[in-house]
Amino acid sequence: MLQSFFGSDHSPIFPLKSMIPETSFSTMAGDLRPTTAKAITMGRYYGQATLVEPFNMVIEPALFSVTGDIPQYLPPKWTVHVQPEGQRYFFKDTDIRIVSMNNVYDPKVLEKIDYWTEKLMDILDKQAFSLSDDIELFLQIEGVDCHYYFVNHRTHVEFWLDDNLSTDELGIDPVVSASHLKLAQHELYWVHVELFPVHLRSFAPHILEELIGYFSQGWADQLTSSNSTNPYSAQQCAEFVKLLRSVQGQPQDSNTRWIVGRLWALAFQQRFRTHYGEQVVQLCRNQSILVDRYGSNVRESRVVDILMSLLTFKASDGYVSRLNALHVDWISYEYDWKLFMKKCLNDWKYMSCLAFLSPLSYYAINTMPTLLFLSMFSGFCFSASFISSILLIHRHESLENGTAGEAANYLGAVRSKNFKFQWVAFVYALPKTFLFWGIIGSICNCLFGVAALCDGGTSLTSPTCIYYFCGTTSFCLLAIIAFQDVTSDQKILQFPSFHWRRSSKQESVSLAV
Repeated sequence: MLQSFFGSDHSPIFPLKSMIPETSFSTMAGDLRPTTAKAITMGRYYGQATLVEPFNMVIEPALFSVTGDIPQYLPPKWTVHVQPEGQRYFFKDTDIRIVSMNNVYDPKVLEKIDYWTEKLMDILDKQAFSLSDDIELFLQIEGVDCHYYFVNHRTHVEFWLDDNLSTDELGIDPVVSASHLKLAQHELYWVHVELFPVHLRSFAPHILEELIGYFSQGWADQLTSSNSTNPYSAQQCAEFVKLLRSVQGQPQDSNTRWIVGRLWALAFQQRFRTHYGEQVVQLCRNQSILVDRYGSNVRESRVVDILMSLLTFKASDGYVSRLNALHVDWISYEYDWKLFMKKCLNDWKYMSCLAFLSPLSYYAINTMPTLLFLSMFSGFCFSASFISSILLIHRHESLENGTAGEAANYLGAVRSKNFKFQWVAFVYALPKTFLFWGIIGSICNCLFGVAALCDGGTSLTSPTCIYYFCGTTSFCLLAIIAFQDVTSDQKILQFPSFHWRRSSKQESVSLAV
């Protein structure tokens, strides 16, 4: 498999044993471990940073005024660079190009790097591989172990030398084919470019042109559809295109190469997740193409769905549908998540205000006779609506500006193995559900009061009062059903309808994108 990364037509080719001078090393116990550029990135951004303690320093006369820097001496052919984000790294420009973030100024660190480099060259020699000048080796010394990977600047892939190395060991998601795995290797290569851009040669113009084309296509896709698989909004894509065009045609520096590396890594991450170029590909974001992790038969419980729909007046149905659309194949999109969270928080704030103000309606009916248990039921529902709104706001306000990764992690954590998002949707719908039940209790209390007044007395249990209550309740129920039939596509009553043929000029035509 590795032979495809090397070509006899690609020169120059160097003999492996001549790359490293003969050196005697002390005995070093440790393992040579494959890693990835993404793993290095995660450790650098999210790992525990080494703590330093600043100190007061004596300033020498005319410091930096002549030489501009304090000379520090590196071993032959080693150079030090600082990438745009500020991370220092070292590069060795020999027959085999080596990059490392370890402190090469330290002789002990340098000795370990030379030792593990020779070990890798021995492995390559035994496997009869030859390296071209497009191959670059990354080494990271951690204690007595050494982490490594290779990149090929011609084929734009990251690769390793271990036998029987699985994607799981490297933290790469499962794949469906070798071409699918290649997309992941492309992503890892561009992450490497982002990490170490200073010493690299300039890219060919088509690299930048293809990247502009990728975001231009995503821009158009977002403008013309509502379920694009591009992870960025139309405005974000437009900003990326503007940014890339600003550096197009300019002399390439480390900042330009960093930009290209970061954006190509994101592009290939999206292509890997949507199975770009595979037999089965995700063409819209609400289309599932993967077997569910919990099994292919995972479906929402129909019984639970009906019960929740009835109890919540279908408020939970919308949340179930939206949550399922936000987490297709365990992938989430940042700006969709932000819009969803913003709407949820606004709805819960609105429900809390209504739940707080609704009990004031009792002051308007305190002159009418009321049933105590209905009053208590309404008060409980209004209180529950207010409290559940506050708790939901408190729990989710930190997620309003969450990233795609944070959204995917949260949704994956709350997703039930047997019920998917049904219980989460039910909890989300509690403020509106309790508010509706509180309003229903208040209306029933009002209807009993009206019935008692129509009966000419204050008894709520007289037959006439009950007849009035049943009549007014039936009228209100029919009004609700009629409203449902007029405003919804799900009809409850089937009234006879008359159809007539419209003229072609009056027919409306809809264009579905």
